[in-house]
Amino acid sequence: MPKITIKTLPLDSGIDIQHILKTLGHQLSHSLDIGLDRLIILWEIIGANQFLFHGKVTDVQPEKTHHPIVEITAVQGMPRSLEEKMVETIAQTLSNELLVDFNNICVSINTLAPGKLFVVGRFVKGSAAKKARKTHL
Repeated sequence: MPKITIKTLPLDSGIDIQHILKTLGHQLSHSLDIGLDRLIILWEIIGANQFLFHGKVTDVQPEKTHHPIVEITAVQGMPRSLEEKMVETIAQTLSNELLVDFNNICVSINTLAPGKLFVVGRFVKGSAAKKARKTHL
């Protein structure tokens, strides 16, 4: 069950975060072959002038600087190819929706040892990708 947190500076009023979240959820569900119930995606706004990059701060999310930051937390065990697919899907979707250069999106993956995530009343023992593959067998 990957938990994805997207952090951006304040966005143009024409940007629909709810639409982007739903689009990203569906694209990740498809590319990773997991159910929407296996994804958690959060969006946090970084306060204006609270993000320093190249020695500069700003009050809005510009196209070429102050990149969106994405942090993924997932239980160990997802194959490297799926991790790459997940990162590429996130970066491409955000690039298209925010009109930000694909190369200007920062994504980090934090992994948890099996049993170190408690959700839905139990400790998760494996990655969402492993569970998806088992249901297809």
